[in-house]
Amino acid sequence: MRDVLPEIERHMLADFPDRLREWRAVAEVAKAARERWVKEVRAAEKLGAPPPPPPISGAPLEPQAPRLRQHDVTIERVATLLAVAAPKGILIVRDELVGWIEGMPNYNRAGRAFWVEALLHVSRGHWTVMQMQEQIIALAAQWKVDLVIIEDTSSGQSLIPILREQPYLEIVGRRPDADKETRLCRHQGRFEAGRILLPIEAPWLADFEAELLAFPYGRYDDQVDALLLFLDWYAQHEQYIHPLIVCVPDLSRPDPWPDFSPRYNVF
Repeated sequence: MRDVLPEIERHMLADFPDRLREWRAVAEVAKAARERWVKEVRAAEKLGAPPPPPPISGAPLEPQAPRLRQHDVTIERVATLLAVAAPKGILIVRDELVGWIEGMPNYNRAGRAFWVEALLHVSRGHWTVMQMQEQIIALAAQWKVDLVIIEDTSSGQSLIPILREQPYLEIVGRRPDADKETRLCRHQGRFEAGRILLPIEAPWLADFEAELLAFPYGRYDDQVDALLLFLDWYAQHEQYIHPLIVCVPDLSRPDPWPDFSPRYNVF
């Protein structure tokens, strides 16, 4: 993928110099027209005459070089790129994610939920039901998760009741309501908007990307199936997922607990 994307971008850039040159010519004409209008307005003011109407059209937005990837970009720049340079989506590569993700709700409290669904880890193999149970419990502890989504078919039907014996895990069984291609089409907008984040490097990344990009014509699609299982669940519950505020009471105040909006869960 790292070799393919630059080649695709080179093809996309083929006519960009011509489009940029055309824009500069139009922008110069629009600039000259506005300067002439400003002079006419000043002259009309001196004569006590009504000002002339402004130019009918101004300069269009400057075209941006089309691209499929961007390194270390702000969330504001991402919005601009999606609007003018990458309307079908963009791959974002960053050395650190914390500050970038924290900046997502700067202009809207729901900003982070709008922008991000992040894939952090993939574990795959051929396991028995008991081995899958061990893997899930270990990964849940490693990533500190409290909800596990399992496809309620085949071996998952045996796995779900076993895992529900774990008191600290919420186990959700889901059955797909359509074929994989149909379900992936439902989430196409999330990919096109750059809302699916992947790490820069991971042992599983190459295989995951290859399978996702080859779908539905690839040999394997089990990772695509797992991703869709989560995205289907997330799409149904996105509106109910709110940030949690963990606070300590201020004992110096008459009312030690801050007055939080009821839309948040306070612990």
